[in-house]
Amino acid sequence: SITVNTGATFDESSIDNIISSSMLSSYDYDNSDTELTYTIIALPSYGSLINNDETLALGESFSQDDITQNHLSYSHTATVLPLDSFSFTLSDGTDTLEENSFEINILVPPTISFSMDLPTNDNVPLLLAETDFKIEAPLTQGDLIKKI
Repeated sequence: SITVNTGATFDESSIDNIISSSMLSSYDYDNSDTELTYTIIALPSYGSLINNDETLALGESFSQDDITQNHLSYSHTATVLPLDSFSFTLSDGTDTLEENSFEINILVPPTISFSMDLPTNDNVPLLLAETDFKIEAPLTQGDLIKKI
């Protein structure tokens, strides 16, 4: 049975993000981790699943041992899409569980822009005030904005 399926959160355009056993894990009392096989029935739409440096295709499989050994990863390949997922079945070689999904949240950094009339005289210094900036995505604690 699937004991852990928390999903994951990765940065936009990040690669080689490990999907660990603290995010996705299964257990069967009479089967080893190598015998517990996840078969992909729907690929991520905005990224790739990689197992042992090989991109996985629809219908291919990975094992619980692959997850435990940190061989399974996700690389985000699209832009500004906040949610991705893949679907799978889980089998111990005898029984197969119905479809499950693993959700992947994508952290999109905020876009900061400003617009104003710029002076045409090159000798006039340009001063920017905080009110000249517009933040197009909400900031969260830990975001860094540099003032020039």
